[in-house]
Amino acid sequence: MTTSRVTLPVIDTKFRKKPNLGNIDELEKTIKVFKQSLDFNLENFQSAKALPAEFYSEQVWRAIQVMLRQNWLAVGHTKDLVKPFDYFTVNFAGGLLLVIKDEEGKIHAFKNRCTHEKKIVVAPPEYPEKGNLADVERLDNKKMLKCFYHGMKFKINDDSQLTKYVVDTWGPLVFVLMQDLRDRPEQIELEKKRLHTMLAPLNEITKDMDIASFQTDNEVWDDPLKCHFSLYDGNYCDAAHLTETHFDTLAKSLDLSKYRCQYLGPTSLQTAPVKEEVSGIPGGAMAYYFKLPPTVAINVYKQNRDRSTPLSPNAINWDSIDTNIVRPIDRRNTIVTFGFHFPPGWDKPLKEGEPSLSEQYKASSKKIQFQDRDRCENAQIGIENDLGDDTDDFGHFLKPEVLKFAFQKWMIEELERVIAESKK
Repeated sequence: MTTSRVTLPVIDTKFRKKPNLGNIDELEKTIKVFKQSLDFNLENFQSAKALPAEFYSEQVWRAIQVMLRQNWLAVGHTKDLVKPFDYFTVNFAGGLLLVIKDEEGKIHAFKNRCTHEKKIVVAPPEYPEKGNLADVERLDNKKMLKCFYHGMKFKINDDSQLTKYVVDTWGPLVFVLMQDLRDRPEQIELEKKRLHTMLAPLNEITKDMDIASFQTDNEVWDDPLKCHFSLYDGNYCDAAHLTETHFDTLAKSLDLSKYRCQYLGPTSLQTAPVKEEVSGIPGGAMAYYFKLPPTVAINVYKQNRDRSTPLSPNAINWDSIDTNIVRPIDRRNTIVTFGFHFPPGWDKPLKEGEPSLSEQYKASSKKIQFQDRDRCENAQIGIENDLGDDTDDFGHFLKPEVLKFAFQKWMIEELERVIAESKK
């Protein structure tokens, strides 16, 4: 494992309204116990211990909800925002979001809740969960949002009466920071700089892949998991489970002898060569598993070939990207949204009668996900069994789990920041 932290801009955060975190002194004491029981030295972490069941309790969950809203979250895909007034809605850890493109092509993110009686503005039966305002029959003005409770209308611009969040994009992903910063434009710029600084390693990996030409597959797959979101995220950062959990899938296609982990602080990167004889990719490829905490992962498979020479017209571009949007619902339930992004031509089979390349890729990805889901849901059952036990049950880390440890370390530090700000 190598450590090479990026330098992020310093942002002065403050709450407009202090969150209700219950007994703040008790919560602060709980977080301190977690921190004291962990070895926070990433270079020598063999004695580090995983977080105990109490981390997944209702008390800590309140603070985690606040932490989530202070960080950039991938919430959906740009493919759903092609035309003016295209939109989608999403529930993110209790945060009701509406993401919509305005008449001039600018993307906005709003709190999807009326300012009058708190009704959800864009919701069935009048509105589909995603679509275009032009298709909503009861709208008398297709350029405005209308609450179908008392008829309040809202503009789709920076002057909207709805709470407006910060929004940005990377490749096929839409990111939202659930803070209304319209009166602090300088902080908006700093926050966007923070996001793009963290994504810089990913830009370096994909700079010669022409990802602008990639097409997001029509199937965006939502997989519900009965577990805390951090169990799934921690599992993603855990190289140690590959040979046991994915022995018949991912582990067979990767050269694990050359598997490398890099902590970039707070992002992380795992890399490994992809075997040509297993994957069928001519020349093989390099796998890049990029984690942007708290809730998004981006997998890049990049074919080993001479990038200075353009592909011939009939050649297959074997590069691919899949994105995992990890969406907490509550402390026991998570939805992972998988997006698959392919170069042109992946919708066709290599041989007649075979599934297309995209269908083969998705089938393999789903098998891997089913294996991960089983492990994470079983871990949740173990945690629920431990809650209320009067003994400290800190699990021991294995050496290959360093990036999972770094992810948990980051969460504790973020919760410390939330508590400190709440006490001001």
